[in-house]
Amino acid sequence: MSDLLHFSKEEAHLLAQAINSLEGDSVVLTNLREKLYSLYKTVPYTAAEINLQHSNVIQQLSEAIRQKKQVVLVKYRSSSSQFIRDRLVEPFRFTTNFTDVWCFEPESQQNKLFKTSRIEEVKLYDRTWQYEEKHSEGKTDPFRMFTPNRYPVKLRMSLLAYNLLCEEYPMARNYVTKVSDTEYIFETEVCSYAGVGRFVLGLMDEIEVLETKEFKDYLYEKIFKKKF
Repeated sequence: MSDLLHFSKEEAHLLAQAINSLEGDSVVLTNLREKLYSLYKTVPYTAAEINLQHSNVIQQLSEAIRQKKQVVLVKYRSSSSQFIRDRLVEPFRFTTNFTDVWCFEPESQQNKLFKTSRIEEVKLYDRTWQYEEKHSEGKTDPFRMFTPNRYPVKLRMSLLAYNLLCEEYPMARNYVTKVSDTEYIFETEVCSYAGVGRFVLGLMDEIEVLETKEFKDYLYEKIFKKKF
């Protein structure tokens, strides 16, 4: 990317100043800063402005993808297995804003999404990709979840819920229909109830679940099993 879109040191510095002058500390702004830093190491950011560890992870993964190298994701914190361990993988593509990286995992012989924020360190191997023909990018839902499954959901949202949805999950905007200035309908299919479920449960007074019964049952179970 840095070869296709080149900035001089002065241009990169000016762009960094422009980004840092924007108010707020949203996910989008943070990702913009990290992207610029990962492409141009000369941009003068402080530790307070970016997560240097995360940026180093992205830089190493970018290098591995460019060189088609296998890597070890050191102490990867997996939510699904509840284990923290090293993972040998072949990274081949980032998702939007470097949130996740698509990798082929030789151990499981599967393509998987790994969240870059859960990687402590990336170690490059001298070994090049061994399974490039098996690399395949799957489709994530608007809440950045990935499984082969698809579940329909339909929500009626207030203006507050709509604003937060667009700020936290920009891709979700494509599935929203405006009814009025204070009412919005979100309708699509999701890969898992986990992502959309967290969003709804955090805004229960601002969202009405229209569909489906299965999603409502999922939410009821989460509410009644919650430990206070």
